[in-house]
Amino acid sequence: LEPNTVSYAAAVSACAKGGVWQLALQILAQATIAQVEMDTVIFNAAMSACEKGVALRPALQILREMEVQCVKRDTVSYNAAISACEKGSQWRRALTLVSEMIIRGVARTTITYNAAVSACQKSRQWQRAAQLVDDMADASAERDGITFSAAVSACEKVGGQKAMQLLGQVADDRVEGSTILYSAAITACEKSGEWEQALLLLSQSAADHLEPNTVSYAAAVSACAKGGVWQLALQILAQATIAQVEMDTVIFNAAMSACEKGVALRPALQILREMEVQCVKRDTVSYNAAISACEKGSQWRRALTLVSEMIIRGVARTTITYNAAVSACQKSRQWQRAAQLVDDMADASAERDGITFSAAVSACEKVGGQKAMQLLGQVADDRVEGSTILYSAAITACEKSGEWEQALLLLSQSAADHLEPNTVS
Repeated sequence: LEPNTVSYAAAVSACAKGGVWQLALQILAQATIAQVEMDTVIFNAAMSACEKGVALRPALQILREMEVQCVKRDTVSYNAAISACEKGSQWRRALTLVSEMIIRGVARTTITYNAAVSACQKSRQWQRAAQLVDDMADASAERDGITFSAAVSACEKVGGQKAMQLLGQVADDRVEGSTILYSAAITACEKSGEWEQALLLLSQSAADHLEPNTVSYAAAVSACAKGGVWQLALQILAQATIAQVEMDTVIFNAAMSACEKGVALRPALQILREMEVQCVKRDTVSYNAAISACEKGSQWRRALTLVSEMIIRGVARTTITYNAAVSACQKSRQWQRAAQLVDDMADASAERDGITFSAAVSACEKVGGQKAMQLLGQVADDRVEGSTILYSAAITACEKSGEWEQALLLLSQSAADHLEPNTVS
């Protein structure tokens, strides 16, 4: 028996639903060889398979092949191709296809625009996303929650004001607000540091009888961190706990970051302990925030305890980890421990940079210029670019120990390295 167009189209569609786009293309090729009548349905099924498999190039090739074979390309055809562009983060191609639909008089639907807006959102093309939202009225395409959520997310680069304008359109269109929509708007405010706007939206979502989710709370906490209002960040963290949302690493890290920026050591360490109590994973970011809080609070012993805890628990240590710990030791003139941390960085595969050595050299003021010079030798070995701050720290170490010849040598060396000595030097 010779399979017909319906048989092949059904088989291709089955492959699409099964997530095996390569097989779908093989069946499409078999249908071509068998010289069955190739219609819109079979091509659309193949493009749908490619879209689901995030296979952008094959999807666009099928769309072109339809034109070559004079097969009608309908709304479903273009929607599948635009969705493939969205998944492949190809916003320009998505917009080109929307324009092509307009030129060819192909009906655009909510699905068309949602896919195109999402493609723009992924590349933070907020102006184009907003324009597409406006264009939907001309196409008689209904704007829904997905439309506005994607458009609002695209506004992260320009801040909460544009996001709020879009939320106003939600009300005008009588689109039902959603937790996802508010989360996107709060995140947009967080990215631009508009913490007051973020908190207003969090309250507004509750007033609309929507339960804020983990993303909403985490974004609001992070916005407070950027705004330097760590007490409010802790209040939101408490609200999230009362609301019984899923407390994850992200929200706790955001709260710790707020405490670290506000030099609130005790709350930062309490949050770190609370994560363990609630069996929430403590990652590198968690420990880095806590160690930085220790550094700002001049608590070098606690900072070193946390570094040791990271080693025991197998948590990756980074340059940020060690720089914060070295700086904590530097503030208390714990030069031996600072120097040991610098040495330990090789075992952790953490790159030593100018900040590392500047803090370690500053810690050596108590023991004089000789140790500082040894550390400067490591700077050359690591091929770390010298800096005025680094040389100033070394010269100051020599000054503290009365090693004036060494100090003048370093002053000359900084000039030879094409660095302009500053007032401190």
